Amino acid sequence: MKIAICLSLDFTNQISDIKNQLTQIGHEVVLPMTARMILRGEVTLEQIIKEKENGIIPERMIKQDVIKHYYEKIKEVDAILVLN
Repeated sequence: MKIAICLSLDFTNQISDIKNQLTQIGHEVVLPMTARMILRGEVTLEQIIKEKENGIIPERMIKQDVIKHYYEKIKEVDAILVLN
């Protein structure tokens, strides 16, 4: 089953474990761009929180059309797991 995870930044530290658990039992996991960036080590959660506080996150989301991009990915999955 292909599962998209929608999450609050509060769950970012746990996303790797959750993704691994789902993958180990045979699921394909789709993550939001910010979560993927954190898992790849491109940014830290602290950097994202600071960008959010400084108003940079909304600008980047608009510029990169993040919501529409993830919406298109969500349309292709079988289930959504919301971590909030």
